[in-house]
Amino acid sequence: MSGNLSKTITTPKMEVSEFYKEMPTSVKRIDEENRVKVSFKWEDQSTSHMQIEYGEYLESEFLPDFYRVNARDGTDTVCAKHLNCEYILRKTGREVAIALLNAHGKISNTLENIVGYLRTVLGNYYIISKISSLFWTFDSRLKRTGMKYVSIEHFDEQHKDRLVEMIIESLSKLHSKSVLLGGVSLNKLLLTDSGVQFSDLREMRVARKKSHTVEEFKNTLRYLFSLGLVKKEQMFYPVAMYLASNEKGCKEWDQEENETGRDSNEIALRLEREIIE
Repeated sequence: MSGNLSKTITTPKMEVSEFYKEMPTSVKRIDEENRVKVSFKWEDQSTSHMQIEYGEYLESEFLPDFYRVNARDGTDTVCAKHLNCEYILRKTGREVAIALLNAHGKISNTLENIVGYLRTVLGNYYIISKISSLFWTFDSRLKRTGMKYVSIEHFDEQHKDRLVEMIIESLSKLHSKSVLLGGVSLNKLLLTDSGVQFSDLREMRVARKKSHTVEEFKNTLRYLFSLGLVKKEQMFYPVAMYLASNEKGCKEWDQEENETGRDSNEIALRLEREIIE
C-alpha cells in the first residue's frame, strides 16, 4: 500500500517540475507614460522555445503574461497568438526595434500596427506588430494566422489596377514625409478594405535627400511592371499620380541631371522612360 502511495506522489511532482520549466521565476513590471516595461527571470533556459527576458509595449497594447513563444529563438519571422489576438514577431536589432516603436502613429496610417518589442534570453530582439483577421496577405508564411491568403493570380485587370493605385497612394504618403521603406514587395503588403498597409518595416529609414524617395518609387514601379500588374501603356497614370503628391522630391531628383529644371510634364515623361528602360 505504501508503494502505491509513493507512486501517486512522485508522478505529480515530476509534472509540476516540468511545468515550472516553462515559466519565469520572477516578473518585474514598470509603468511609464504611454509605455509598459516588463522583465522576466528564468531559472531553466534549456527549453527549445523562445523565452522572453524583456518586453516594452504601448500602454494600450500591453500583453500580460506574454513570456514564452512556441518557436525556436532566432527564427526570422514568427506568428503568435495571445489572448485571442494575433501578432507577427520579426527579428531585428535593438536600435531598429526601439526606433520603430517610437515612430508608432507618427509617420502614417499606411504602416502596420507596431505595438512593442521584446528581447529573448538569447539576446535576440523582435519587433511586434498586431494584425487583424480582416487583413489579406500575399505572404504564404503568414497562412497560419487569422489573415486571409491571396495570390495575384486571382486578380482580374480591374483589381490589379486598383492594387497598383493603392500601393502608389500609400508610398506617396510616406515619401511626402521623407521616409523610405527600403524596398516594396507583395510579401510586405497587408490589404484592408480601405487600402494597403506596409508591413515588415525593418529596412525603413529617413531619406537623406528628397530625390532618394523618387528612386524608391522608380524601383517599386519596375517591380510591379515585372509582375505584370502594370503595363507599359498604363505607366503614365501612376507616374502622374506620384508626381502630383511628391512634386518637390521629383523636381529635386530631376535637377540633379538638369539644373535649369523641367516642367512637371517633362519630369513625368523622364520618369516613365527610365522606369521602362
